[in-house]
Amino acid sequence: APAPPPQILAILDRLRSLSQLDVRGTWHRCPSVAGESETFSGDAGAAWPLAPLNDRGHVFWPQGKVPLGLHQRFTWPTDFNGYPLAGLRARLALRWWANRADIFVNGEHRQTGDIFDCWTRIVLTDSIVPGESVDVALELLSPGHDQGALVQAELVFETVEGAWSEFEADLGPEPGFVADELAVLATYLAQFDPAQLDSLAQALEGIAWDAVANRAQFHQSLQNLRDGLKDFSPWLKQRTLHCLGHAHLDLAWLWPVADTWQAAENTFRSVLALQKDFPELTFTHSSPALFAWLEEHQPDLFATIQQAVKAGRWAIDAGLWVEPDLNLPGGEAIARQILYGQTYCLEKFGAVSAIAWLPDTFGFSWQLPQLLTQGGIRYFATQKLRWNDTNPFPHKLFTWQGPDGSAITGVTLPPIGSDIDPVAMATYACQWEANTGFVDALWLPGVGDHGGGPTRDMLQKAQRWADSPFFPTLTWGHAVPFLDALTRDSRAEAPSTGQTHGSAPTSVHPIAHSSIAPSIGQTHGSAPTSVHPIAHSPIAPSTGQTHGSAPTSVHPIAHSSIAPSIGQTHGSAPTSVHPIAHSPIAPSTGQTHGSAPTSVHPIAHSSIAPSIGQTHGSAPTSVHPTAHSPIHPSTPHPLRLWRDELYLELHRGCYTTHGDQKQYNRRCEDLLFQAELFASVAAIYDLQPYPAAELETAWKQVLFNQFHDILPGSSIPEVFEDANQEWRAALERGDRILQSSLCALAQRCPLPAPPHSEAVPVVLFNPLNWARSEVVAIALSPAMASTPWQAQNAEGQALLTQPVTQSTGAESLLVYVPAIPSVGYRLIWLVPSAVAQPSSPTAGWVLENEHLCATVDPATGAIASLIDKATDTETFQGSGNQLQVFKDAGQYWDAWNIAPDYQDHPQDHFQLQSLAWVESGPVRQTLRIVHAFNQSTITQDYCLDVNSPLLAVHTQVDWHETQVVLKVAFPLTVSAAEATYEIPFGAIARATTPITPQDSAKWEVPALRWADLSDGERGASILTDYKHGFDATANQLRLTLLKAPVWPDPGCDRGLQTFSYAIYPHAQGWQQAKTVQAARSFNLPIQACIVPNSASLTGGKFAASFLDLGDTTFVLSAFKQAEGDQNQYILRGYESAGADSTITLSGALPVAAIGPVNLLEQPQEKNAWNALTAWQVVSLAIAPSQAKL
Repeated sequence: APAPPPQILAILDRLRSLSQLDVRGTWHRCPSVAGESETFSGDAGAAWPLAPLNDRGHVFWPQGKVPLGLHQRFTWPTDFNGYPLAGLRARLALRWWANRADIFVNGEHRQTGDIFDCWTRIVLTDSIVPGESVDVALELLSPGHDQGALVQAELVFETVEGAWSEFEADLGPEPGFVADELAVLATYLAQFDPAQLDSLAQALEGIAWDAVANRAQFHQSLQNLRDGLKDFSPWLKQRTLHCLGHAHLDLAWLWPVADTWQAAENTFRSVLALQKDFPELTFTHSSPALFAWLEEHQPDLFATIQQAVKAGRWAIDAGLWVEPDLNLPGGEAIARQILYGQTYCLEKFGAVSAIAWLPDTFGFSWQLPQLLTQGGIRYFATQKLRWNDTNPFPHKLFTWQGPDGSAITGVTLPPIGSDIDPVAMATYACQWEANTGFVDALWLPGVGDHGGGPTRDMLQKAQRWADSPFFPTLTWGHAVPFLDALTRDSRAEAPSTGQTHGSAPTSVHPIAHSSIAPSIGQTHGSAPTSVHPIAHSPIAPSTGQTHGSAPTSVHPIAHSSIAPSIGQTHGSAPTSVHPIAHSPIAPSTGQTHGSAPTSVHPIAHSSIAPSIGQTHGSAPTSVHPTAHSPIHPSTPHPLRLWRDELYLELHRGCYTTHGDQKQYNRRCEDLLFQAELFASVAAIYDLQPYPAAELETAWKQVLFNQFHDILPGSSIPEVFEDANQEWRAALERGDRILQSSLCALAQRCPLPAPPHSEAVPVVLFNPLNWARSEVVAIALSPAMASTPWQAQNAEGQALLTQPVTQSTGAESLLVYVPAIPSVGYRLIWLVPSAVAQPSSPTAGWVLENEHLCATVDPATGAIASLIDKATDTETFQGSGNQLQVFKDAGQYWDAWNIAPDYQDHPQDHFQLQSLAWVESGPVRQTLRIVHAFNQSTITQDYCLDVNSPLLAVHTQVDWHETQVVLKVAFPLTVSAAEATYEIPFGAIARATTPITPQDSAKWEVPALRWADLSDGERGASILTDYKHGFDATANQLRLTLLKAPVWPDPGCDRGLQTFSYAIYPHAQGWQQAKTVQAARSFNLPIQACIVPNSASLTGGKFAASFLDLGDTTFVLSAFKQAEGDQNQYILRGYESAGADSTITLSGALPVAAIGPVNLLEQPQEKNAWNALTAWQVVSLAIAPSQAKL
């Protein structure tokens, strides 16, 4: 935003210098201070050494939870810079970066804070008596991961309205308050009416600087100044700042979940108590999961909150069960977040949430508009895109359109964790108005991250500023009515209805074709390199630090939502990096594009304040603005259209960090899908009751762990200890339900006469909605392990069979089984065999089957050649499966980020330790490669199954590295301008050769199960189980396997872990190659159930599809019992190839379609439910009829 002229700012700083004093440099280090008021008797504190300041003017001390005691005695003089102090109120404004802060005044403990509740204004006296003293002591504990800092310590002297009878008449506001009023006015004028700044400068000449020592006379000159500017008041008051109390509360992060419950209780009780004294206060909170805990453990508090919601004082702005990560969960998990979150809000608070409140989530996948709108949600809200490290997000209020055409109104929230800071509020509101044209802006006061909420001091300041004539109208309200009013007054750009994302190269970069695209030659949305958080850290290392060196501290206070710098609104980005300042659509005001205010904060210009006693040039006591006619406020702009994912240009390491959480999540999601599916089939056949409560419990355990600091891996070790227990409990529930359902179904499957007296029937279950021909692993009991077995189908035909011994010593049988029906079963027999099948002799290091021929380089262990026999082409350019290690250091957000320059710091290559055949049979060939790197070992098994087009790479890593990133590269012989990646319920194409700055920022991107590079004639897909980070160039895909951060979990990802990925060369594109289906099959193997003690039944089918949905691009994501209705079931899935399609509903299961429903399972218009448009997510209610299998 444009800055007021320096000469005006200098006068404002001079005013502030009369009532504000920086006291950071006068603290003495002292012993522990807790409860020891006698320590400060006399002048003992003066003998302690002064605490040193760093180059930013902060008191600092070492990291590692190191305590620091500070003491300062304030003895009140008769005046400050000539301005009399008697009778004024004195406050001490403090801001710290410390795990804990305790504040003592005259030995009395006054307040406790922490790294999030990190600022306060303590009243030292309500009426200064010159000569009296006050002792203040601080006991601080540095963060474990960073230096501690006392960022701000400032004395503030205030007039006390209505309390001047003993001294003089009511003086009006103190000079610092007047300075802030003038700063607010100057900020608005600089943005919207810069011609009037000369009038303001002229009026400031009327301040009677020579009368500072005569407080009444000096204040009269300030009042004359205010009276002379009163014509500006209506112009400002046409604008409204809508305040809404907020307390961002991470469900776990740098504290365990148990601490969250206590923080929530404390926060909510505080808010309810403040609402008694400040009835205007409104408050909002998200996360129904948190309220469900309160309902169970604090029912009285929960009931009071329900009453506050009913009375309109509270809002539950949620939309989802928690505030989850939205890059890594599957589409069905997001659907359940919405289902359970909205259902809870409706049941407990009387209405669903109209807003998806996601202020801190690390990026947003492109199908969210469709999922949110199907969940009854009209608005999407975040502030996280402020954190972009490259391109400021250009919109404050916009229409976000998904690939299917669904659209939702998006809003960039104001900074969370904010104070009532009038200059910061005005600066933000100006930026909002310039960007949107709306004169109504939202503000979210309240301590956050670890809860806290609004404070009494905030509310008192809000009341004071509401009364100021030089501040916008200040009211309290709620987010949804605020947005409803705005959207009624806005004109939206019509959502695109033509080309879909990914249908052609040009369509996947909406920015390049948008109405907001810059003219040719202009860098779209570019911003100075200083927008990176590190560059603005108040305790960041000096410029010139080499990559990977240990920074003295790289805390991004200025950019972080958890510790803003002096004068910056808590949680906001510095004014110099605000999106508007660099936006190509920012209104022109004569300001150089991308410039930012020098400062509008009191302290920043104190060095230019006149010396004490200096008089200012005389001027009239009142100067009316010359020919000022208040301009009309801005006109609302049309809502800009955003047709792309909302990619966060930061925290790219979260796709990889703490791989165990990603693995648990993928296993749980896949297991619960199968458990619900087969439990539904079993219930419809009346074989066993549907375990609705158990499945809901398991899902909610998974959904909670998808919180945006758990699943991304960005928490302390204790959080993951708790999370792992929940993951395991969900797995145990899901597995028990699945095995019970499969057993019930298998025992009722019809059996022919056994081909052998000791033959064992095995029923194979396929949970996916396409027929599959693939290798099935059948675990053998110890009793069966000693017998050689041959598999055959129900018709007596032999099947390819191969015995294997697992690394655990358990015995299994690999069987290639063709044509297992979709969502169905096939019976096979295991027949005792006289002789075990011999392994085929293998020459050299070549794996080959009907589809592929892979040659492994015996010198490196990489894949020297991979021939796709269908196209008779080489897949790799050079060698494939190249393990690469890079230094990944120098990031404050260690677990969250990957160093942007990591590629400039490659590490030593892996050393090949051994290469040996593990299996070489008729069903599977496995070649084992063992590598070493420093203290780590990587064992990779190249596996090629009979008749499979995939070369799988099963990997076990014993990882003992620090701050490096491990990737595996696949240089390809195809070249393409875009690579395609799976996202929740869809796919997205991203540029491999950057066109826009937004493309350049996507140098590491998330994907669910696959990424693909194709040129139309052929291509290759990389399939993965739970590794989600990719990067791509025109002819290379690369998968990120591991990071090794040290904060906030020092042992993150160290030790033994396993994962798998596969290379899938193919003809044509990923749609024709059915990459989606291949990746789902790779992650969801066929389930084998040995049938115990079954009587032979005849007359039935030995292979059948329970649900046949047709040969379609539809992908089934759920088949479950309807919520609260045992007589209906919900079938859900999505169109997966970006093309219109149809589905059928047939098969052995006796069901009939009722009609489409939304994600809340509410009936929708009865259109043709079986006709799908591109990328459509469809939920269908179906009714079963009783039948026997």
